[in-house]
Amino acid sequence: MEAVYQNSDLTGLYEKIREDEKQNKDILLEFQDDYPDVLNGDNLADILKAAKAKKK
Repeated sequence: MEAVYQNSDLTGLYEKIREDEKQNKDILLEFQDDYPDVLNGDNLADILKAAKAKKK
């Protein structure tokens, strides 16, 4: 939280976080379409991490 307050470009930070959220949403929706009933709260972070690594 302190890092947010120390950042002088809050607008840029907000836009970066918003873009990351949109990308995460797209990744998760695509995963859900490809693998229905697999995504849950317990594996969400792991799925995002693996999908982002795969896209790079």
